[in-house]
Amino acid sequence: MKRTLSFILVLSCLPLMPVLGQTWHQVEPGLEVGSFSAPIKSNLGKSTIWVGRVDPGRFEFRLLCASQYGKRKRTAAEWCEEFGLVGTVNASMFAADGLTSTGLLVADGHVNNGKINPSFGAVLMFHPRRPDLPAVQMVDRHCQDFSALRPLYSSMVQ
Repeated sequence: MKRTLSFILVLSCLPLMPVLGQTWHQVEPGLEVGSFSAPIKSNLGKSTIWVGRVDPGRFEFRLLCASQYGKRKRTAAEWCEEFGLVGTVNASMFAADGLTSTGLLVADGHVNNGKINPSFGAVLMFHPRRPDLPAVQMVDRHCQDFSALRPLYSSMVQ
């Protein structure tokens, strides 16, 4: 049985192997977390980049939006508790209303923002409409035909 992660959750779906000599820490089979030093140090914080790697064969991806569920803002812990999630991460940057994504965001058919932000190059797509498609794919709009792929998935976020 798959466990559920949310996409207010944006975790990367990468092969489960070390990256650039860094060590990944297994939380449980199919879920790893790594921390990396930013190549360019920030003036704020510790300049650490946290990355999650998720096996979509073991975890279900969900994209949940306050605009879809009562327009009520929630903390990460509240999203997890209310929807029975293993974990959650903010999926986007949001407009001044706190509800509308600044980039494309479609959550299993619910359109939060249907417009591509030309400043954002990649789109994470999941919930394929056909069984022969990858469960999750990161699409680079400059290298792949996003317009051909867009109708093939019911969830996507820039």
